[in-house]
Amino acid sequence: MLVGVISDTHDAILEVQNAIKFFKAQKVGAIIHAGDFTSPATAKEFLCSGVPFFAVLGNSDARKMGPADISHGAIKEPPYYLILDNRSILIIHDEKTVNLGKESTLVDIIICGNTHNSRIEKMNRALILNPGEGSGLMNGKPTVALLDLSKLQAKIVELSDAYQQ
Repeated sequence: MLVGVISDTHDAILEVQNAIKFFKAQKVGAIIHAGDFTSPATAKEFLCSGVPFFAVLGNSDARKMGPADISHGAIKEPPYYLILDNRSILIIHDEKTVNLGKESTLVDIIICGNTHNSRIEKMNRALILNPGEGSGLMNGKPTVALLDLSKLQAKIVELSDAYQQ
């Protein structure tokens, strides 16, 4: 199964819409968001995409009357442990909130955000994946990741380049 991964969208609705369009074109079986929607409007774009959706709240997300309140359970407080296509996945926002060394021995994949910097790294048995910033807020380049669960591989995609492929 191919999974679309995004984080730190920070109310950048146009970039969110482009990411969803890209994910659908890639025929992803699910979308995972590693937090920092900022408001319910951004979360609603994913919830209405028609693609199975899993997410955690980030440090910029309101805890009351925020994204989780409209998600009917799809958006959870981190850490969120998920089994998808027989792969164990830990979704967090800030990697500093867990012991990465320990968690990387327990799960297949750790998905995180917060830093706005993309990262793909192998640690113990786990693939650690940070898709960067879906908003392009800090570096002007919105990025997402495509995660192949069967191969346990990921790649970072700049959304501006995605439509030129």
